[in-house]
Amino acid sequence: MKMFSWLLVAMLVVASWVSAQTNEVTSVNVVGYYKTTLVPSGAYHQVAIQFEPFNPTFEGVFGTNQLRAHFLSARSDQVHLWNGKGYDRYGVYSNAAGNWYFSNVTNGWGTVAVNPPLHAGDACFIFTPRAGPYVSATNTVTIMGEVIDVPTQMVNVVTSGYAMVCYPFSSETRIDQLQLTQIGFATSLSARADQIWVFDSPAKAYKRYALRNTTPPEWRQTYPSALFSTGPAASNTLPLGQAFWYIRSTYASPLSLTWSETNKYINNLR
Repeated sequence: MKMFSWLLVAMLVVASWVSAQTNEVTSVNVVGYYKTTLVPSGAYHQVAIQFEPFNPTFEGVFGTNQLRAHFLSARSDQVHLWNGKGYDRYGVYSNAAGNWYFSNVTNGWGTVAVNPPLHAGDACFIFTPRAGPYVSATNTVTIMGEVIDVPTQMVNVVTSGYAMVCYPFSSETRIDQLQLTQIGFATSLSARADQIWVFDSPAKAYKRYALRNTTPPEWRQTYPSALFSTGPAASNTLPLGQAFWYIRSTYASPLSLTWSETNKYINNLR
């Protein structure tokens, strides 16, 4: 089961400066977090980085003691990053330092420690091994950082094929409220339309939506097929921390898509 919660806390941080005459604080940053619960079940969990990390690296976001470590990569929790063609896989080795290592590179496990970058807007899978003598307890991971406070956030250009992405602000949103609904490639054939796939960890299966060329366009489930033809439109909420696949259609022109969103809570931070 995957559970999310979040809290915004006003904090004085490095970005603040103080007037010499009045000692007035002129800048306040807002810090937030969410928690995701990892059940040992041989399951994948799609995770989104929707805060500005204090340290934008694996160690900065996940630490070295939140995920389960083991001297065997197959028994450690792993983070899988999509590189456009496949996954780069990382785990925490159970040595004194608790460093991160590649788990799918020859001679990478336990040899040369790595600390890849991880920024706001990035998304990944966390894989948890099946329950057994080495993995038995449910684990809770906290991801935190500064709340994104820019009015508009530019997301990396999505090219044809698969891209693991997330809503680029520090809040939940509904699938039908994504700007992708307006700029995605919509058709009457689900297989030729842009698609969104959201992984359901308990079910170990994807919920799949394609963009139907109605007026205005609508995201509709692709299975059963009748749902894409007749509806209803999908209005599912993407919780804070939920990543998803965006599959750009090879029939779209242009093949690449530049996605940006408007910050809906920006006025509450001013």
